[in-house]
Amino acid sequence: MDNLNIISFEKKNPLQSSFFSVLSQADYNVIKLKDSRLIQKLTSDQTDVNVFVFDDPSTCSQHIRQTATEIIKRNCLSTNLCLSYTLPATDCNAFFSYFDDLLFWPFEQQEFDLRIKRYRTRHKQSNSIFERKVFDDFASLNLIGRSTVFTRMLELIRRIAQYDAPVLIEGETGTGKENVARSIHHLSDRRNHNFVPLNCGAIQDNLFEAELFGHEKGAFTDAKTRQEGLVSIANEGTLFLDEVDCLSPKAQVALLRFLQTKEYRPVGSSRTYTSNLRILAATNADLLNNISHHQFREDLYFRLNVLNINLPALRERVIDIPIIAKKLLSDYSRQYGLSPRKLSKKSISTLMKQSWPGNIRELENVILRACLLSDDPIINIPLDQQYMQEHEELSKLAHNEGTAELKFQEAKSIVIQNFEQDYLSKILNITDGNITKAAVIAGKERRAIGKLIKKYNMDKRCFTSKSGEI
Repeated sequence: MDNLNIISFEKKNPLQSSFFSVLSQADYNVIKLKDSRLIQKLTSDQTDVNVFVFDDPSTCSQHIRQTATEIIKRNCLSTNLCLSYTLPATDCNAFFSYFDDLLFWPFEQQEFDLRIKRYRTRHKQSNSIFERKVFDDFASLNLIGRSTVFTRMLELIRRIAQYDAPVLIEGETGTGKENVARSIHHLSDRRNHNFVPLNCGAIQDNLFEAELFGHEKGAFTDAKTRQEGLVSIANEGTLFLDEVDCLSPKAQVALLRFLQTKEYRPVGSSRTYTSNLRILAATNADLLNNISHHQFREDLYFRLNVLNINLPALRERVIDIPIIAKKLLSDYSRQYGLSPRKLSKKSISTLMKQSWPGNIRELENVILRACLLSDDPIINIPLDQQYMQEHEELSKLAHNEGTAELKFQEAKSIVIQNFEQDYLSKILNITDGNITKAAVIAGKERRAIGKLIKKYNMDKRCFTSKSGEI
């Protein structure tokens, strides 16, 4: 039988001996894990069904449990079964929750064949049904996944969408915060009205109120005509404030006043208007840390953080990578008029082993590059040595091991600061201290880069060497 592995860890296992003797005439792939090469192969190859054989599952070593767990995580698209004499002890429930089902010995080979056939059929059907449901509900908004942490987030989005209250969406760069905001709008009663995004880091401080509330003709030098503000455009709909942590103290006061009263006055006007909109805000910063450093208003934070969604990083939902990569490849092939193609198993395995500090945005870059540069129907993604080195440097910064003794918020703050300073130094070295060019490389607004330079008291004149690498 194709695509089925029977996996044994223990050298002397009575169950293993009797079970294997029953299956001796069957065409099953029996794997005894005696060396790391087989483990590595199992964590890279996808199968329909894996059967893990344990004589006594409650007494197996911690090493065996860790190895089995790693295989299951990497074979997320498989059905993973545990074969044993008895039920595991209750203190092993956490480990055995990774398995899809438990099988109990003894039974005849014919019975085993029939059960495995049912598992394979059920596995394929459930995957097909799940993928259709996800694609129907969220794929059009680029929210794709089947991991537990991700599906829980989707359910939270559904629940939050029905309540007309502000939402703060938190998550690392590239995790898809705007897609989540659009999903909330799409599932809410405001779906037939405007969704209006505003990148707070892209607006100059002196123009924030004019952008948000609009302005009258002649209100300031460049105000040639009257302009409607975003809160007016978003009336009855949703206003999405991205990078809300970038707001200046003055802009924070103006936003807070509007949130409290729902009233605003265009710049240069004496008339007051109201706007019935829903506010969604997003940040990749630790706003509580910003509050403690007097960089963000506490009262504004509580106004925005009525409901909260914290997006998981891509490394926290590795099992979603094959589905996401498949969707991206299909979209890019169609967008650029290319013939349909697939990712090789080796490529999928490679993608799943990365830690993705840039999250989905980084994965998008890798898939698009592979899609455009490959002429083959089966794509192999060559993550070259330079890319891997750069990726590893970012990954180390994102997983600073020296912070384990600190409280969560303190450790997170240190990691973010280390990353920002190191990254900023490198792009300023490359650009000879040119902030505009550095902003282009970073994919951020010039004002946001300038704010980081000021935050870390950097002197751009010191960056004249172009030896830095990114």
